[in-house]
Amino acid sequence: MPKPKEDFNGQYTGSRPNEMGLTKYEIVEKRISEWKIVSKDFRKSEGSLNLSGLNLESLPEIIRQLKNVKSINISNNKISEIPKWIGELKDLTALDASTNQLKALPRQMGALKNLELIFLQNNDLYYLPEWLSKLPLINIRLQGNFRLELPSSILRLTPPEILRYYFESRSDDGLPLLELKLLLVGRGKAGKTTLVKRLSGEIPDEHESETHSISIRELTFKCPDGMVRTRAWDFGGQEILHSTHQFFLTERSLYLVVLEPRTGLAQRDAEYWLKLIESQGNGSPVIVALNWSHNHKWTVDRVKLERKFPFIVGFIPVDALNNYGIFELQKLIIQTVQIKMPDVWLPFPKHWRQIKDAVAGMKSNFLSFEQYAELCEQFGENRTDAQADLAGILHALGLALYFGKDPRLHDTRVLNPGWVTGGVYAVIRSRYVEDNDGQLSLSDMLKVLTEAQELKVIEVNDYPFETHRFILELMRAFQLCYASEEVNGKPSRYLVPELLPEFEPEMGEAWNQAQVCLRYHYTVLPPGLISRFIVQTHALSEGASHWRHGVVLNHADAKALIRDEIESSDLQVFILGENDDTRGLLVAIVRRELALLHKAMKIQPVEELELTGDGEQWISVKSLREVEEQDKVTQKLPVQPEGTAEVNVPLELDKLIPAAARAIDRDNSVQPEPVRLFVSYAHGDERQLKRLDAILDVLEQQHGLSSWNDKRLIAGDEWDEEIRARLEDMDIFLFIASQTSLVSPYIRDTEIKRALERRDLKEVEIVTVKLEPCACDDDAKLGKMQRLASKIKSVAEVSPKSIAWEQVRKDLLPVIKKIRGVCKINCVMPSQASAPWGRSLTGHDCYIKSNIILPGNQMASF
Repeated sequence: MPKPKEDFNGQYTGSRPNEMGLTKYEIVEKRISEWKIVSKDFRKSEGSLNLSGLNLESLPEIIRQLKNVKSINISNNKISEIPKWIGELKDLTALDASTNQLKALPRQMGALKNLELIFLQNNDLYYLPEWLSKLPLINIRLQGNFRLELPSSILRLTPPEILRYYFESRSDDGLPLLELKLLLVGRGKAGKTTLVKRLSGEIPDEHESETHSISIRELTFKCPDGMVRTRAWDFGGQEILHSTHQFFLTERSLYLVVLEPRTGLAQRDAEYWLKLIESQGNGSPVIVALNWSHNHKWTVDRVKLERKFPFIVGFIPVDALNNYGIFELQKLIIQTVQIKMPDVWLPFPKHWRQIKDAVAGMKSNFLSFEQYAELCEQFGENRTDAQADLAGILHALGLALYFGKDPRLHDTRVLNPGWVTGGVYAVIRSRYVEDNDGQLSLSDMLKVLTEAQELKVIEVNDYPFETHRFILELMRAFQLCYASEEVNGKPSRYLVPELLPEFEPEMGEAWNQAQVCLRYHYTVLPPGLISRFIVQTHALSEGASHWRHGVVLNHADAKALIRDEIESSDLQVFILGENDDTRGLLVAIVRRELALLHKAMKIQPVEELELTGDGEQWISVKSLREVEEQDKVTQKLPVQPEGTAEVNVPLELDKLIPAAARAIDRDNSVQPEPVRLFVSYAHGDERQLKRLDAILDVLEQQHGLSSWNDKRLIAGDEWDEEIRARLEDMDIFLFIASQTSLVSPYIRDTEIKRALERRDLKEVEIVTVKLEPCACDDDAKLGKMQRLASKIKSVAEVSPKSIAWEQVRKDLLPVIKKIRGVCKINCVMPSQASAPWGRSLTGHDCYIKSNIILPGNQMASF
């Protein structure tokens, strides 16, 4: 809301129309009166009193009378002090005092034992009182209070984490850490290693060998406020390694993009790396080094790059081999660290520094989180959440790798960065795996690691047998490979898409005649995009063609081809199938999987659809959605490659999204009540249910189904309590019948038992899917359940299995409609469940127990 303007008579203009001509205090009284009316029963008031944007210089004392007020908004004023009497408002749960001139908070606020929300951003607070830690805060906002010297990364944490960091770092022992991580990226042979050697004072070798993985060196920069210790990460530049950078690119870091002119691709390389840093670095500063500039002046389009990537702090011509421009580069690094990296200078608790030094000095390559926690306890840090916070800081500093904040690695390890990269890169660059069309088993790891040792990348002895599966599972979690075969529920064979055959195989399908053609245009095609897509959708590609730059997916009689075109930075999608319904499902699956991937990679490509007709004409899907109107079917719209065309908008959109789903998007008021489905299955059958997961995703999008299974449980959930709560909230119980699930005591005695009880009360519908030959039809109770795809013996006995899953989808639709008809009025979302029923765009289906990876002896402690 814009601030009202005060004229010379103390009256206002530019506020609410019915407040014109009133003084600020008359407006306060008026808003209090309105608040009382809205609240109806003043004694039990739960309404919010809004005094925002009134140019107030103090909090009116009339508010002191409102003993039962729960929420007060005094934001966007000029208040410099909160009065002591605010402590009398015992029922206050929320206070928004943002964008004022507060310098301190009165100690009387500590009496507000119900205060849960306090917004204090954009003030001038110079300290925080300790009583804040005793309030039941669930949200506190402190951004814009620069004198508090709280790093942005800390401000995104929970109130206890923020306050704990603040008070511990302000103790007598709190000193600045004076450390940072410097990451050098660029294409192979751009001169990164030579440059980092110059920065460290070493004499580079004219015939420097190519970096095979990541080399980490220690540098020191003498800044005006102190010596800053730096770990410089020199990344191997080979293209096949780029997809692994997601492990290591972090925020709170300084980036050095090294470009070279010899290939003629410097501008493209700059955009490529800057886009990657933008998605992972969260605004971290970047210096662009124009290497090989001695006696050969060259440049890139600086204006364009600075406009697109405002986190660039400068361009420096250098020639590391000839020691040209190194002084200027060092000067800019120091200036950047001093001015643009405030986290370097923030106080750091003493016992955290001791833990950091202990981690830095350890010789081990990894240790479990339990062992790391024991180390923290030795130095007095007993709190689990604080231990995790510190592990995250060690990750940002480059001292260790910690993936505890990543939903794919819910139990974490602290890992030696060099050890991890050596193991992962050994697989990614393995000639043996490449010759085997990207496939390897656990027993192949010794051969793979031996290959890497021969290249002097690693030492095999650093990777005992018990770590081999961990390396592969870490790669799987980050979508660098997937389990192509399993034995007893454990992966026995893996496929690495980066090592698939390079060239597209011959295929008989007429893809140029596909009913649906899409393309996604990227500023720069992100590294690892198609590889991660292949991993993410591997359940749909079994038995189909896949290669390094593309894959074919299938579902019943529908097929999809997805391939990248590196030259044009496009991803192309072709989908064909005679049955409109089945083809539409595959379209929805492909688009949703790509949306998941784009969200995870923090990119927003332009999605275009090829129009129906003979000529090649493409139109933005977003523009089609924006112009769709009920009473205007055909519209004249701009198309690619040039010109305009008469477009039947609903006809084109029907290829992608059903009309009913689009209607809900345009008007949420017509959205049907959600139907909640509980999936009961045996964990050993999880791999066979990938297609079901994809189908449920689409049913959520298009038919309002909200599905849940215990894969959604997160660390800290009481799993038995959570499952029982879901059993009480469900509308449909879907039982996946298999030899394993039929004999599971928990499934029979808890899940099925409660489902049958609720069915007898006519509260739920029960349906089953027969996954494999088993005795479910003969069971006295289970045999009475409605079976989806009942004409099919079992999913396992149909080839291809997608035919069975498609029938499951079709049979589930009338059940959803039946539930919606019965529960139309009373069906509500559960209020007590700890996690949502709907599926999340950040969800992943691969979770592994991991550890903390240590730095070995790369860094000596202080």
